[in-house]
Amino acid sequence: MKRLPLFFFLLLISACGETAKKSNVAQNNSANNQNNTTNGSTTGTNNAIPATCGNGSVDGSERCDSGIPTGDGSCPNACPPQGACTLGTVTGTAASCSAQCEYAVVTSCADGDGCCPAACDYTSDDDCSATCNNGVVDAGETCDGNCPTSCDDSNACTADTLTGSANNCSAQCANVPVTACTSGDGCCPTGCTSAVDNDCGPTCGNTIVEQGETCDGNCPASCNDNVACTADSVSGSAAQCNLQCTNAPISACQSGDGCCPTGCTYAVDQDCACQPLACGAAGRQCGAPSNGCGGTLNCGMCQNGFTCSNFNCVATGGPLATGSACTAQSTCAGVIAPFCVSNPNFQDGYCSSQCQFDNDCASGSHCGQKDANGNGSCLKNCASNADCRAGYLCFDQDGDSNNSKECMPAGVGMGTIGASCSAVYTCGGGIDAMCLTGNDWPGGYCSEECSLLNLCANGNWCYPENILATSGYCVDACSTDGDCRPGYTCQQFNGLIGTTGTYKACL
Repeated sequence: MKRLPLFFFLLLISACGETAKKSNVAQNNSANNQNNTTNGSTTGTNNAIPATCGNGSVDGSERCDSGIPTGDGSCPNACPPQGACTLGTVTGTAASCSAQCEYAVVTSCADGDGCCPAACDYTSDDDCSATCNNGVVDAGETCDGNCPTSCDDSNACTADTLTGSANNCSAQCANVPVTACTSGDGCCPTGCTSAVDNDCGPTCGNTIVEQGETCDGNCPASCNDNVACTADSVSGSAAQCNLQCTNAPISACQSGDGCCPTGCTYAVDQDCACQPLACGAAGRQCGAPSNGCGGTLNCGMCQNGFTCSNFNCVATGGPLATGSACTAQSTCAGVIAPFCVSNPNFQDGYCSSQCQFDNDCASGSHCGQKDANGNGSCLKNCASNADCRAGYLCFDQDGDSNNSKECMPAGVGMGTIGASCSAVYTCGGGIDAMCLTGNDWPGGYCSEECSLLNLCANGNWCYPENILATSGYCVDACSTDGDCRPGYTCQQFNGLIGTTGTYKACL
């Protein structure tokens, strides 16, 4: 046998070693592929699958839905061609409702793929035309002398791409539908919502409250907050996902609505707790008058020489002194022309007589309220309110030169500014009180005198007597007509001379 050269054995050993090395590399690559596959499977298992996946509707972050067999919203398993020079690839999976087509433009020169990229010609790619620029669109050409220069189809939901070139007669347009949810591109693809793409409007019914919606699947069935002192109203609708409740606080004093707003009393709002009046506060001296809350008072009987008339004690047995309650002129005493004041502000009447001087009046009274001619009326003298009967207070009402005090009608009632009234004594406010009446004040209007030096209490404005006035009457401030009692509206007016701005009150 012929002996083989030594270098042959060395080559054989080297070859066997290389074979073993390749085998080890292959095994390692196989193991790595298995690891990669396993890791990929694990990663896929951990990816969150939308809870709505498979329900037959594209919801939330889904790109498709495995419950839709074909057509819009179904998950693709292949991508339809979008021109010879674009390649479509399915990304995502149907199982996770994330499958979608993504396209890329072909740029490499390759024979037989039907595409002639811009950088190629017939010498490097047999898909390119050898007869380009003869003015005829020959086989293998997409254009010749009429090649497009722009592919904009004015549709925000297509990606417009010009492939090929006019130089090799392969220019053509690809208008690929946009599938990615991307804010700011002017397109809202199927399956996208405003939560992931601000080009989408809100989608009512997807159970996601998006911008422009107030609710979606969680709209309230009722706006009643079970609070008596709020006005409950609803705007919009659940069908349009814009239903909204408003529960505005009630501020108007109005009987029958179950609410007693702050500042209201039973006198103007019977939903408020009624505070029964005492005989003195009710202006009653005898009998069993109403306590203002549906009950009666026990004001007792009159002393000898007096009788109970209209719940007040009236003297009997002769003419009545100045300031006494009266019902007729004949019951009053006086030096000159006695009379009984029947003005409604004078509770139970007021005995008086004509005068020019104090000695024209009987003892215990003086001449006051004089007119320009010096004629006046006799008024009952007093030192304190205790000297006056119900409905009257002791003060210098006429401001005469001798500063005499007299018992005169005053605001001793419960009526607040703006409340209805029949006489001044039903209103509050003491000696500044008044009950405005007439066509401008239907039902009467409790008020007080006011001026730049004597402003109204909070919640009220001073309404001028005329356009040049520096004094006027306190009126009830308001914001809307709902703040005013029936017969009155919330009106704007200018304040007293010397003030700036405009005001609103119930007038």
